[in-house]
Amino acid sequence: AEDIAGLIERQALISIDSYEEPLFTSGKLEKDFFTYLIIMLEDYYSVQFSDSMLEVDMFDTVNKMVQIITKLTGF
Repeated sequence: AEDIAGLIERQALISIDSYEEPLFTSGKLEKDFFTYLIIMLEDYYSVQFSDSMLEVDMFDTVNKMVQIITKLTGF
């Protein structure tokens, strides 16, 4: 979770207060950042998200991102 939060904070120049904090639905991150986030996570974790996974709600919190990546990597 720290890795993901750090990546987002550095790239979007924001501060994440909680891993449960809504990032997109709260407006803290712009919807335009979503595509960049997906590419960044795929590159960093060497994963590929299926089209059915590419919904903002599924990536709205750091914890949700961790769950998806854990499911894909098995770690």
